[in-house]
This record gives sequence, C-alpha cells and structure tokens, in this order.
Amino acid sequence: MEPNRFLFKLTAILLQYLFLIFVFIPLVYLAHLIKYNFNTETIVFIRILFFAIAFAMPFVVANAFAFAKFENNDITYYLKCKQYHSVVIDKNANDLLNNTVTILASNPFWKLINQTEDTAKFKVKNILIFDHVSLSVKKKSDTQTLLTISSIPKFRLLFLDFGRNYQNIIKVLLASKSNA
Repeated sequence: MEPNRFLFKLTAILLQYLFLIFVFIPLVYLAHLIKYNFNTETIVFIRILFFAIAFAMPFVVANAFAFAKFENNDITYYLKCKQYHSVVIDKNANDLLNNTVTILASNPFWKLINQTEDTAKFKVKNILIFDHVSLSVKKKSDTQTLLTISSIPKFRLLFLDFGRNYQNIIKVLLASKSNA
C-alpha cells in the first residue's frame, strides 16, 4: 500500500472514530442520567467516555473493511459525498432504463422509490445509512443514450462517505453495461 493512501485511510478512520465518539457521548450520558435518576453526582465521566468509545468501534471497523473494496480506486472518490457521473451507452433510452431498473431492483438493499419515463430513483441501504440514487436517461440518437447517475447520502452533513456513493455509481454502471 502506498504511504499516501495509508495515511489518508488512517486519518479518515480516526476522524470518523472521533466524530462518532462525540455523537455517542450525549446518548450515553442521557442513559446514565435515566439510570441514576438524574443524580449527576453518581455519574462518572470516564465510564461515559468508555461506553461511547465502545459503541463507536463497530461502526468504524465496518467502514474500515469497506475501504478494502476500493483499494485500487482514486482517493478523490472517498472525499465526495455527493457523486455524479454521466456516460453515453449504445442502447435505446427506454430499454436501457427499464433493464437497469430491473437489475438494480433485484439487489436486496436497493429499493425503487419511483420511476418515470426517463428517470428512476432508488433508496440504497448501506450498513445503517441510506443513500438516494437517481438515474436519468436522455436520448442522444436512435442507438445512443446519455445516462446520468447521482448518489447522495440521506444525511447530507456527512463530509466523507467512505466510498459508499462511488460504490453505488459502480453498481449502476455495471447494471447498465450488463444489458447493453
């Protein structure tokens, strides 16, 4: 592994770990308040910090393993939580959209939200987070179609998606190419 890639992944994982710890601290504190009948003198902050660190660990480990899928891809794809991609495919627009939607809807974590004549929208479950993936087709000629794909997280506050949206784009491209 190249040093730049290793340092990037290590930094991203540590930043996510710190972020999740700060998310879990108030939740654990609230649970301790309820447990000790809102008596703040009996609550130990070290215990709260320990539980927050422990609860954040599985999420960080799951995302660290998700990095392994993208070992050879460009690092910049990890930094874009909103991803857009356009490609021209040699296929009729209606056939392309219908076949791609059929293939994607058969995936267990892809749920079709709606489909019109030239667009389709999916809700994709990735671990605990949902992404919105939309496809749109535009006829360029009788045999060529412009396919535009966007993948955006449901929670737009995430500045780093750990390659989830890039993975969604790749799945759509593979589905569109498999019927081409």
